[in-house]
Amino acid sequence: MDCYKGVLIVLVVLGHIFEYSVSDWNHNILENLIWAVQMPGFMLVSGYFSFRDVKNAEKLLVGYRKSVERYLLPFLTWFVLISVLLLGNYEHDVLTALISLAWRVDGGLWFIWVVFVLSLVMGLCNLIRGKVNGFVKQFMTVAVTVGVSYGVLLILAKLTSINFLGIKFILYYGLFYGLGWFIRWTQSFWEKQKTVFYDTVAFICICIFAAITFNVNLYLIDDNIAGIMLRFIAGTTGNYVLYYVVKKLIPQLQKIKMDWIGMYTLEIYVTHMYTNHLFAEVANDAFFTILGFSTFTVSLICTVVLTGIVIVVLKSIPATNYLFYGKRK
Repeated sequence: MDCYKGVLIVLVVLGHIFEYSVSDWNHNILENLIWAVQMPGFMLVSGYFSFRDVKNAEKLLVGYRKSVERYLLPFLTWFVLISVLLLGNYEHDVLTALISLAWRVDGGLWFIWVVFVLSLVMGLCNLIRGKVNGFVKQFMTVAVTVGVSYGVLLILAKLTSINFLGIKFILYYGLFYGLGWFIRWTQSFWEKQKTVFYDTVAFICICIFAAITFNVNLYLIDDNIAGIMLRFIAGTTGNYVLYYVVKKLIPQLQKIKMDWIGMYTLEIYVTHMYTNHLFAEVANDAFFTILGFSTFTVSLICTVVLTGIVIVVLKSIPATNYLFYGKRK
């Protein structure tokens, strides 16, 4: 799983370098392939690791405290200290910035905000599952809990906006997060399946994934039911294929330290977002041109180096390691 996370974060970095270094990033087939799997993959992984046995409210609150530290704290710290106070966005007005962030969480590191909210919902599901005996009863109570949570979010969206508090992102990526949680819950069942089952599913998934991504620009399609369905199908099938390939290449990936990279996905994600804009002003050429590819390559090298330096510095200081990465060690 660490190798899988490592591959995903590499794709995230590559995708953002595309976005800020070439002019055709949202019409590029490589970006389309990356965009289809990167965030759905991380939501699947986050949901997978959110599954645990929670027997009482005290243990639930401990989990909630960890979620606040791991996700909410870095989300606010990077936005307030870096975006607003250091970089001067919103004219250094913290209150105005936070109000704006509430209405458009993608003005900050929206991914970890969404993971934070979903961790609260699935944490409650963990507690409810532990209070009920029998798989069917557990499934029904969890389904009702998720349904009520979605209902509350939809009512809130109706009263305010679908963008308020990132409701749009929570509703959509909650599907992947919940799927990852469910896969972990039923892992004993999947482990019993024979190799031919996984091979057959991989073949079907790669056909579906290729058919969608080579014919539909997933970034530019409308946010209607058809568009959401296509994105969801591409995200699930693409991640199955990616995980299938990663599992086949574990020895090779471990040799290049992909599993080690996977242990620092949060650090890489939040940090590189502030170091990948270096060449945005000169992103005037398509990727499959000499100038476009050169800009992309130089931007990639600079982003990797600066991201590494910033991570090392921030993690070497206990206070900044806690504030920016939510880790005590």
